[in-house]
Amino acid sequence: MGELLSDEEWDDLIGFGSNLEVERQAIAERSARKAAEAALAEAREALRPFNIGQLRHAYAQLAAGSVRDQKQFADGLIAPVIRALEAALTPKDQP
Repeated sequence: MGELLSDEEWDDLIGFGSNLEVERQAIAERSARKAAEAALAEAREALRPFNIGQLRHAYAQLAAGSVRDQKQFADGLIAPVIRALEAALTPKDQP
C-alpha cells in the first residue's frame, strides 16, 4: 500500500482541482464572448448594404402615409433587413 496524503498534499490537490474548474469556466466564458462577438460582426456584415439613412427615410414615408404600395415597400426594403437580422442573430444550430 502507498502512503496516505498529508493534509497539505490534500489541500494542494483540492486547490489544483478548483483552479482547473475556474480555468474551465474562464475558457467557456471566453468562448461564449468570442461567439457573441462573431455573431455581432456577422450581423454588421449582413446589414452593411442597408443604410440607416434609408431606413429612417422609409420610416418617415410610412409614418407620413406617403407610401402608395405599402406591401411592395415593405417587401422591398423592410423584409430584407428583417431577414438579415434573423440570419445573423439565429444560432447556427437552430433551423
